[in-house]
Amino acid sequence: MNKKIGILALCVLFSLVQSAQGIEFGLKIAGGLSFLNPTDVNRTLQDWVEWQKRSIDANENWTFLSAQEPQITRGVEFEGELVFSLSSRFALSLGTGFIYSDLKSTGTEVRVQKPLGETILVQPHTLSALPIMMFGYARFPFSRMFSVYVKGGAGFLWAKYVERYGTRRAENEKFNYLRDESSSAQSPTYVGGMGLFLETEPGIRFFLEGTYRWAKVSDFEGETNKEIRGPLYYYEKYDFGFWQAKMRVHDQEPSGENIRSVKRAEVDFSGLSIKLGIMIRF
Repeated sequence: MNKKIGILALCVLFSLVQSAQGIEFGLKIAGGLSFLNPTDVNRTLQDWVEWQKRSIDANENWTFLSAQEPQITRGVEFEGELVFSLSSRFALSLGTGFIYSDLKSTGTEVRVQKPLGETILVQPHTLSALPIMMFGYARFPFSRMFSVYVKGGAGFLWAKYVERYGTRRAENEKFNYLRDESSSAQSPTYVGGMGLFLETEPGIRFFLEGTYRWAKVSDFEGETNKEIRGPLYYYEKYDFGFWQAKMRVHDQEPSGENIRSVKRAEVDFSGLSIKLGIMIRF
């Protein structure tokens, strides 16, 4: 189904290009920051730290030392578009890009003193996505050099979610990763925004652009380092006196008296993006 929609979009784009008079082509390249708020993922990170604290407190031979407050709030975004100018004010484009957010081990550390020495626990996460988009543009010049534009579009986003759990002694350099899970999925996505063009010389425009992306991705399928394959689930598990949120790959739906709120996991890639770039017209 997704392939058929993509082929249809290409056919519409090129039929419009062929019917346009005085067509101009341009290459638009941009990069910047993407502000994210994957609510379910951040909940699992917070609850993981809380679970570690409670498990440490429950062991009389262990002493809690410190903990980070892990959150995924931003990433980087790169984008490239092939722009077809239908007139001086209106254009269509076909684009792709890359969205990447990496919560490193140092941002998730929990430190505990054990009888044999200090131990560091980590749970790094990586979110990434590859969008394929079709956009429409409307440009409003207000001087020879400056113009404002609005854009909107739709497409598909191929997403990947990676979560690991590792430990190491403080004196060691490498972590021993006890859990390593990777899941992927795809979803429709919609983008809208506006920007400012600065044309320094004919055919070259620099721009500042702000957009908002709607993309809640679900139906992830994944695999673990223990060769477990199946859907990525979000659920809560009761342990150490509280309901801990988890996102795990299981070959069967989690169940039991200490399990609740089971659903297919969702990773929210929605958010505001601020980008700088250049457009070269041919």
